[in-house]
Amino acid sequence: MSGEAYGFELGADWRPKEWLRLRASYTYFELELHRKPGTGTASNEAAEDRDPRHQFGLTTQFNLPNNIEIDATIRAVDRLSERSVSGYATADLRVSWRPRENIELSLVGQNLGQRRHKEFTPEFLSTQETKVERSIYAGIKVKF
Repeated sequence: MSGEAYGFELGADWRPKEWLRLRASYTYFELELHRKPGTGTASNEAAEDRDPRHQFGLTTQFNLPNNIEIDATIRAVDRLSERSVSGYATADLRVSWRPRENIELSLVGQNLGQRRHKEFTPEFLSTQETKVERSIYAGIKVKF
């Protein structure tokens, strides 16, 4: 086989205020594979669609008074047609408070856009599909 891969990634990081940070990113990825005559199978060329073509992310970080931080992220990922994985968009949210310099209490919600989404389907082994579920958890971090 032979092939070409190309794409680009754009990213921006802006701090309009000392307490506010905005980050955005976009990735475009293209893969083109070609079988040499008499070699491989058509399924080898299907690998072209095993990675998302488009991905987008936007994160907002707030550093508020009283040592409170809020981070919110939204992201969208294109479909994987070869693996029958639909595109999805989801969001994460993190709120933390530092009552002391060495202690952080946090509450985090991940994949809040939907109850679960499929990210991967196995190709060769009959293992389970990878589905990422919504999760909410609390954390305590102590630095010594």
